[in-house]
Amino acid sequence: MESSVVTRAELRNWLGAFCSARGVEQPTGSSLYSLKVSDNEFASLGIELRHHAAELYHLSESAAYAACWLLYAAEWWKRCYGGGAWAWKPLFDSINMSVPSHQRIQQLVASGRKYWHLTSEMNAGKRYIGEVAIQGGLPLRLIETAQGNVSRLLHAVLRQTISFDLSSAAIRAEVQSLHPLLPRSYRQPAIYDLLGKVVEVVKDLRSRYALKDADDPIMSLQRAYPEWADEFPLRIDGEAASQLLRGLVREAGETERCDRRIPFWMRRQLRFDADGSCVLETKVEVLPTSTPALVAQLFGCAPEELPASFQISLILGGNRFALAECVVRSQGIRMAVQNVQLPDDCHMSFAQLQLSRYGETLHTAMLPGGERLEENAPWVFENAFPVARLLKVGSLRIGAPSALVCIPDAAFFFSEEGECESRLSPLAGRSLKLLTSGTSRMSYKGDVYRIHCGVQGNESELLQWRGRILDVHAEPAFVYAGMPTFHRV
Repeated sequence: MESSVVTRAELRNWLGAFCSARGVEQPTGSSLYSLKVSDNEFASLGIELRHHAAELYHLSESAAYAACWLLYAAEWWKRCYGGGAWAWKPLFDSINMSVPSHQRIQQLVASGRKYWHLTSEMNAGKRYIGEVAIQGGLPLRLIETAQGNVSRLLHAVLRQTISFDLSSAAIRAEVQSLHPLLPRSYRQPAIYDLLGKVVEVVKDLRSRYALKDADDPIMSLQRAYPEWADEFPLRIDGEAASQLLRGLVREAGETERCDRRIPFWMRRQLRFDADGSCVLETKVEVLPTSTPALVAQLFGCAPEELPASFQISLILGGNRFALAECVVRSQGIRMAVQNVQLPDDCHMSFAQLQLSRYGETLHTAMLPGGERLEENAPWVFENAFPVARLLKVGSLRIGAPSALVCIPDAAFFFSEEGECESRLSPLAGRSLKLLTSGTSRMSYKGDVYRIHCGVQGNESELLQWRGRILDVHAEPAFVYAGMPTFHRV
């Protein structure tokens, strides 16, 4: 017992010195990765824990021991985790301890969180392992071994986040959807959470410090908030991590917020793997809030015709998918968005929306961006990696110097710039080509299409017919009551 008392005092002294070195008397509730544990501190903490490994069962209820252990565990994750399925054994092996029971690990994590005043909500299911990872931050080995692809992933998700004001859940889903860019051993839920956290921090900094209007986002942020880098869940004393963060901040300053105010739209895109292969994806985006005027405009009705609460469903290829539960309030419409998994073969189907209440369809609308991909026409995508969004089906003029086009294999294709570079196609029976500045022509089954890159004018905006759609099955177009109107959205 006397030995345990001495050990507790030694650990309390270590923690006191650790806090004093940071100019505080006690923990402030900051995430552990922001405390910047030095190499010497990590080594000395490991020595303390190894020295008293045999006394775990007497010390596991000690707040000082739990605090030291959680700090060490978080740092071990960041410094030593090399990928693969998480297991407690390597961590405990590093301090010469056998793996304790799950109940004792729970006690250590809970007591450690209490000591450090950590109030963030723990994710059920992977609560204790996940807490160690979140507090440690992104593993250094991931940044060092996959810097290029990690950067591409984060930049792609950041652009989507800023353009469409994605929620935390949507950011995390975007990160996970790009998991092929990560080394296989790092395709873990905790890594997705941490990468999502990086994007969320950049988004927040962009909003708080008006980086969009800054000539030099880095300098502007440095003047307004010198400690900005401390908010990120990764160690930035290495050149790779520092360059990564600065690149993301610059991206945030340069990315335009999409002024599209329509509450629902369909996004088609190519998603590339690290080896250059790609898949064609179809996604439906839903804003969490809107206004009665915008929703009514989409469905071709008056705002006062909207009920107090209603459901929005997606009709695609004869299937119905619940999109959102909507409630009209004084400040607007709140939409509880549902997670929708669309079938892989939905690209050739029209998409429409139905507004219903208690199972009765009240209004029908075409989903913006939900036109079918015409098999006989070229599909033009932006030239971007790892995600290239669809710009238009058919002829197109764009200011960008290059684009990707997916065409039928049997089509005749000619480029004024000479031979086009071929890429791995996402679909059998179609070819994917890289176009550069100039004009390219495609002819197929009597139709001729022209794609102009690097020219003035941009025809890639989203266009839509609007009006009151009758609830009858009709293809390839909808049946309207009266004359519809054409809108750029």
